[in-house]
Amino acid sequence: MNKKFSVLFAFLFLSANLFTGIFSKNLEYDNVIGLTAVESFENGKTILTVSGLCANSAMVIKKIDIQKKDSKIVMIVEASVFHSKKESGSFKHSFEIPFDVKRVVFGNVAEFEIWNAESPFKTGVLTNTPKILTGTTLALNDSQFSETRYEFTSETEGTVRRFSISYCKECDSYLNGIIYEEAETPKKFVYDSASGKLSIDNEYVGNIARISGDTYVLYNLHEVYSRTIAKAQKLKSAWAAGSRFGKIEYVFYTDGSFTGPFSFTKNNMEENTAEDFERPDKYEEINSILRLDYSALPSPRFLLHDGNKLYKVYGYLTKTERNVYLNQKLTLDEVIRLSQKRNNLSFIDFRQYQGVMIGSGLLIMQYKIDENFSFVIGGTDDNNVLYANLKYIPKAKFYIDIRDEDVKAFIEKCLELEKN
Repeated sequence: MNKKFSVLFAFLFLSANLFTGIFSKNLEYDNVIGLTAVESFENGKTILTVSGLCANSAMVIKKIDIQKKDSKIVMIVEASVFHSKKESGSFKHSFEIPFDVKRVVFGNVAEFEIWNAESPFKTGVLTNTPKILTGTTLALNDSQFSETRYEFTSETEGTVRRFSISYCKECDSYLNGIIYEEAETPKKFVYDSASGKLSIDNEYVGNIARISGDTYVLYNLHEVYSRTIAKAQKLKSAWAAGSRFGKIEYVFYTDGSFTGPFSFTKNNMEENTAEDFERPDKYEEINSILRLDYSALPSPRFLLHDGNKLYKVYGYLTKTERNVYLNQKLTLDEVIRLSQKRNNLSFIDFRQYQGVMIGSGLLIMQYKIDENFSFVIGGTDDNNVLYANLKYIPKAKFYIDIRDEDVKAFIEKCLELEKN
């Protein structure tokens, strides 16, 4: 009798567990409506309050389990169809996050991250108050056609210069094949190494952080995105402008794709062009800097990932020793002075002036002087000049080679023609 009773009891126990397992489940993030994680601080402790509502209206919350696994906390919420009158499908649970915990995830399968304390400034990946020595020049490539340079005349101040860039054949006159032109009047900047703050004319520009060696990043503390919750398949994280209750701007997925402000979708493209933009935008994270490669933009965008915050990044700042060869616009007086060099004239004599490379095959540079005159120098290399022509623009084919003829007389003749 006892043996029969034991077998019957075991059968009923297993059946009950099997039956309960069918009608109960551990919730994942996509099984919860309005999943929210709120961080607070009490008596020096970090408290996380997580709340939400089970998406299945027939189920109620039965159990909440907080499991610590090394530097990670896993929050497991169990729901079941069996319930009493006082039980409901909503939950709100607070717990302390120990000092050594870096991440909190929801669900024991997908492990959706709801909190992160892994700041790159705490781990040493980034230095947010770098000391920058006098004489250092940091270059920020805004795009392939523009560059901003911060020239430190001391450890706390310097000159910011902005350039437009064009490209030509590499030579001694134009190192690396780059031609710089001053885009605006240089300004003074102030740098506070105690905070990393950079300002121009008393206006905040951004903060400088050192990544490693002579590589820095310029980011904006005021343009911030906070970790939030979103519904999506293969979701890794979602970020809202300002607070977690703001508009969702960035969504990152586990397959390395993302959507952001410049992403194209079928919802904002006409039917006949939608297929061209189906390729997902891709991202990668290196040294806590997210590189965002939009399929619709020619150059990447960047974000700084600081635990539960993202900050807008203007770009990388790189220490440079390369000089920028530009000073002033070429004038008639300078042409007269340089003409005295005769056959010793070379391209190097003009590299400090603003010009445009127009040659194909030969090295040809053009310099606009004013509305009436332009200067063109052509040759095979820096020291082999084939011609150096001063041209009178209003009259076609009216020019002289300044190495051979009287420049002053030519200018006077042109001015007489203008009067007539």
